[in-house]
Amino acid sequence: MRTPRVLRLLSQAGSVRLAAWLIAALGALSIVSVVVPQRAYLGAAYEDFAHRAPAVAKLVSAVGLDRVYGGWPIAVVTALLGVNLTVCTVRRVSARRRSSSREGAVPAEFAAFVSRALGEGWTVLRAGPRSVTLVKGRSGFWGSAIMHAGLIVVIIGGVATSVTAFRGQAVIAEGQTVRDEPSAYETVGVVPRVGPAYRGTRITLDSMHVAYERGTVVSAVARMRAVQPDGRIVRKDVRVNHPLDAGGKSWLLQDSGYVARVVVRVDGRQALPLAVKLASETPYGWRDDIVVKTDAGDVALSLSATPRPVSSSDEAVEEKLAIRDPRLAIVVEHADARWEGVLAPGESSGSVGGATVIFEGLGLWSRFLVRGEPARWVTYAGFWLVVLGAMWRFAVPERRAVVQRGEDGALQAVLRVYPWMQTRAGEAEVVCLSCSQEMERRESSEEGSRE
Repeated sequence: MRTPRVLRLLSQAGSVRLAAWLIAALGALSIVSVVVPQRAYLGAAYEDFAHRAPAVAKLVSAVGLDRVYGGWPIAVVTALLGVNLTVCTVRRVSARRRSSSREGAVPAEFAAFVSRALGEGWTVLRAGPRSVTLVKGRSGFWGSAIMHAGLIVVIIGGVATSVTAFRGQAVIAEGQTVRDEPSAYETVGVVPRVGPAYRGTRITLDSMHVAYERGTVVSAVARMRAVQPDGRIVRKDVRVNHPLDAGGKSWLLQDSGYVARVVVRVDGRQALPLAVKLASETPYGWRDDIVVKTDAGDVALSLSATPRPVSSSDEAVEEKLAIRDPRLAIVVEHADARWEGVLAPGESSGSVGGATVIFEGLGLWSRFLVRGEPARWVTYAGFWLVVLGAMWRFAVPERRAVVQRGEDGALQAVLRVYPWMQTRAGEAEVVCLSCSQEMERRESSEEGSRE
């Protein structure tokens, strides 16, 4: 009977050669993700790339390589690899079940040897009129099956993560509380295709502590607090690689800068308290330019903050985040008037066209990479299944020995060890009962005799 076309295709889908090509394709796509600019990682910077090289950006976007880990190419390759592993595993388990039953009785001439082998832990896999196949360590096969199943779970977890993942960046100042909603983020690179993107969790940066040693940051700790939608409060000292996990998202600490707290008074009536996150790093601290909208017109501020008093002749500040005696160099422009000076906390500028700026002090802001991967636990479970299966498979190698009578009348055996793919031949007693150790000693002695 002819094999149905679907079964033939599935048989080809379970081939090791196809698996090798698919794994190579995944590796190639990973390289592409490094070479080709990615929307998820560059955010707004990707638009600059698209503006500089519109033709390249259009081509990359058309073939889905601007989001390698969320695009269709990797989805297709991953799906094919999943089918390959599933078919391969099913085929091997089915073949295993078919080969489990013994075929025929053990010939009388092998009976004494087989009886001794059974006492050594070997079992008869099949028996024929001229040969007997013995096996030992068959349970190692299931380690391979578990490893394949773990890879399938990893693929399922990867696909689930790609459609439910969130990635963005948020900047929070000391004492500030933000809500998990679009307005809290500077950039959002990835939004989930399935499930909600924002859950309304309230995140507070209570304080930021930075420790230096010889001008080098040795510790940066963000003391954070989260109030989840169910009312549960989570507190954690967040460090690099130790994120805050709340509301289904992880808040990973990236970098920090200065927040200048100022109050702008206009005509003695309107007071505007501001917490200005200074974005540009300098050798002495941080600086930024802002425009404050007021009823009496715009007030332009140019702010440059330092952790201690400095002058143009001073060396650069090494411990830029260790605030001791802060100073704010400020330029105020309003109503065709201009004032420039350096303020200590509590000091104010003179009246500049009716506007006065009061410097209240410096704080720190911190930038966080926010990731939401609700399906990552599926991937973790698959990873540990792979580890368990690999350990089981290599810790319990399967030995198969085909025993037959040679021309000289002695029993001979060919031993194959999986997954090491070792093959040895020799006397059955040596090969089977001594698990090749005696054989190795014998080969060594024979080599010594020849020498």
